[in-house]
Amino acid sequence: MKKSIKLEKMSSDESEKLNGNKEFNIVYKKDAMETDTFYLVHVVFLVFGIMHLLPVSFFVTANDYWMYKFRNVTLDTKDPNYRSALQSNFSSGSMVAQSVPTVICMILAMVFAYKIRVKIRIMSSLYVLAACFVVSTCFIKINTDKWQAGFFAFTMTTLAVMNGILALFQVSSLALLSKFPPIYMKTFLIGQGVGGIFCSALQVVALIVGTSSEASALIYFLVGTLLTAVTLILYHVVHHQDFYNVIIESNQEDTKRDLISFREVNDISGKIWSSLVMVIAGALAYVPTHPSIAALVVSEYKTDWTEKYFVAVVTFLFSDICCVIGRVLATTIKKKPHHSVLAGMSVIRMIMFVPLFMFCNALPRAHLSVWFPHDWQYVIILGSFMISSGYFFNMAFLNVIRLAPEAEETSYLIMQTVIGIVGAVFSPLGVLCVNLL
Repeated sequence: MKKSIKLEKMSSDESEKLNGNKEFNIVYKKDAMETDTFYLVHVVFLVFGIMHLLPVSFFVTANDYWMYKFRNVTLDTKDPNYRSALQSNFSSGSMVAQSVPTVICMILAMVFAYKIRVKIRIMSSLYVLAACFVVSTCFIKINTDKWQAGFFAFTMTTLAVMNGILALFQVSSLALLSKFPPIYMKTFLIGQGVGGIFCSALQVVALIVGTSSEASALIYFLVGTLLTAVTLILYHVVHHQDFYNVIIESNQEDTKRDLISFREVNDISGKIWSSLVMVIAGALAYVPTHPSIAALVVSEYKTDWTEKYFVAVVTFLFSDICCVIGRVLATTIKKKPHHSVLAGMSVIRMIMFVPLFMFCNALPRAHLSVWFPHDWQYVIILGSFMISSGYFFNMAFLNVIRLAPEAEETSYLIMQTVIGIVGAVFSPLGVLCVNLL
């Protein structure tokens, strides 16, 4: 007879005592995995991974829509040399609007969120994200040419709200994920990469169909609303599966425990220092380059195809595919370098790639010359950057399971918070690098 059945027949005191036994939980989870019907929990965590970054991806990938909304209405030209100030600073400005509320909400969520049950946190987060998508959809057909600055501020505010609530969703989903076997973390991380590909592919399809930038944005935001709704439904359904309930019951939440102390955070950070270095270096390389500078890179060939598809296909779809390749390599290659070696390599990568992007063919520019004017050079730089980005990011999270297995949940929360802090503190780098071009 399985332990899941035996547990149901135990008294509440006996059950609680066994739930606190880590060794029992490992066996308990292993037995329960046999009943993961239709891999439903895998699907839920895959969708969670997709939703982890999807709202931001939809906004960033709708680049043509934002360029249309914030175009210079007096010139009405698509020449990248005559971009308006709002167009040039949208990508970098959105990074600032995303980062500050993210880090504030991330810290608050890490310290206080466990006082509210995970189910309530996740459900409420998804409802707010759906509402933001609906509001953004409504503004697509509203003419904002006469109040572009106001609409820019409104868009930044919407992004701030979405990223603040997304921070709560991220912390909550990682807290839930820490209760499950390591294989579910791999599924979750792959889902993060798939979300980017899905969003970029949707943009390319919209361009091929020939819809206007407004119609394309309508597709993005409607699909975003639909995916959020599907995630809500799947999360509700999984609560009726025995496997999910077995795992949750063997790791009961304690909403009355003491707040996480600074000493506890410091001790855990010391154990996972290499993973922290990898995510910090990754964030420092990402903030000033993609999409701040990458979204401004144009093809060396002046054709209708490059003007319409280059940014969508190369800067977004190709880069997202490369990121997933890096994530898959991290989960499939069995022989991995020592975690300290990986940390050092991630720092070297950061120092190397930032200047490489700045010398690509990004327009407009007034100060720096272009060292890499050819498309194939940009493709190699971007592909190498994104493959290594996906690899190091996944390795950072997967190493936590080995470095601090006794504090897995807190370790994930610390890493996610550090990513948010680094992004917020250094988000002005995107604006600075764009203006240095």
